[in-house]
Amino acid sequence: MEGNRIQNNDEIDLVLLFAPLFEKWLLLLIVMILGSVGAYFYSRTLPKIYESSTSIFVQQTSSASSLLSSLPIPLSSNNSPNGYLVTFLQSNTLKKMVIDKLDLHNRLNLKIDHPVTEIDLLKALGKMIVISESKNGAIVITVRAEDPYLAAEIANASVESLGMLVTSTSKRKADFIEKKLAETTVELDK
Repeated sequence: MEGNRIQNNDEIDLVLLFAPLFEKWLLLLIVMILGSVGAYFYSRTLPKIYESSTSIFVQQTSSASSLLSSLPIPLSSNNSPNGYLVTFLQSNTLKKMVIDKLDLHNRLNLKIDHPVTEIDLLKALGKMIVISESKNGAIVITVRAEDPYLAAEIANASVESLGMLVTSTSKRKADFIEKKLAETTVELDK
C-alpha cells in the first residue's frame, strides 16, 4: 500500500506546469521576436570571415621516422609521424617566410595603436592559421581571414614555405653527410 501511494504522488501534472507559460504567451512571443531581430542585426555588423584549407599527405619512410625519433629533443607535443612537419608549420621561421613572401606588412590591417612590429605580425598570423592532423594522417592548414583571396594565398604560401624549409634542411643534412663521407674516404685512403 505504501508503495502505491509513493508512485501516485510522483506524478507531474503537465497542465499545471505549462499554465504560467500559456498565460504569458504574448510576452514570450515579443521577447522571441525582439531576440531574433537583434541577433539578425548583430550578425550583419560582424565582418565576414572566410576560411581556406589545404591538406598535406606525407608518405613516411621508416628510416626518416627512426632518425627523427632518435633525436634527444622532442619535435612535437604528440607522438604522430607528422609531428616534425606540424612543428615546422607552427614555427616563427615559417611564419616569417610567409610574411615576407606575401608582403603582409602592408596587406594586414591590424587595429593597434602603435607602429606594426614583426611580433605583431607573427601574433596576427598565428591567430589566423590553425594547424591540425586529420584521422587519416593528413596535415590540414586552415586560414581564416576577412579577404578570401588572402586566406588562400596564406594557406598556399605556408605549404610552399614548408617545402622550401624542409628541402633546405634536408639539403644541408645531405651536404654535411656527403662532406663527412668524403673526409672519411680521404682519411681511409691514407
